[in-house]
Order: sequence, then C-alpha cells, then structure tokens
Amino acid sequence: LDQATLECIYEYTVKDPRLQKTEIYYDILQVGKRVSKYAAYPAYRVDSVIYRMDITKITIGQATAISNQYEGWKASKYTIVKDHRTKTLSYYDRVFTDR
Repeated sequence: LDQATLECIYEYTVKDPRLQKTEIYYDILQVGKRVSKYAAYPAYRVDSVIYRMDITKITIGQATAISNQYEGWKASKYTIVKDHRTKTLSYYDRVFTDR
C-alpha cells in the first residue's frame, strides 16, 4: 500500500473473568505518507517470512509451519486502512461462505 515511515507494535491483554482466562495479543500500526494500516502483528510476521521465500515453490506444509512458529493462527483477521488524503477508513475482514 505504502512504505511505512513509522511502525508501532501494540501489546494488549484480553481477560475473561467468567472463564478465568487471559490472552495477550499483538497488533502493528504502520504509518506511511499516503496511508496508515493497523493489523495483526503475527500475520505481518508470517507474511514477512513467506515473502522472502520463492512463493512459487512454498508448500502448504511449509506455510503452515511458518504460521505456527509465529502464531499466525492467533492473529486477528481484520485490517484497518486510513487514507490520509481522503480521510477515509476502510475495514477489511474475513468472509466465510457456506458450501
């Protein structure tokens, strides 16, 4: 989308008192000249590793191993993008379809 001039990693904790469960999550804010992007940090890490590989030769098993190593499964699936010129926010999320 844009080259980031600033990146900030956020750590946040979600506590569920009913289940007595606490989870720690990480997100990343990337700020560029034209757009800013807020998304899951584990997904960013997985993408960074995979993009350094030959994408035409990576197997599903390798991609799964990388995702597991960087806890890609723990990443939130949404992305928020702000266009600085139009001052608009775009929200992207996963869409599941029934078969």
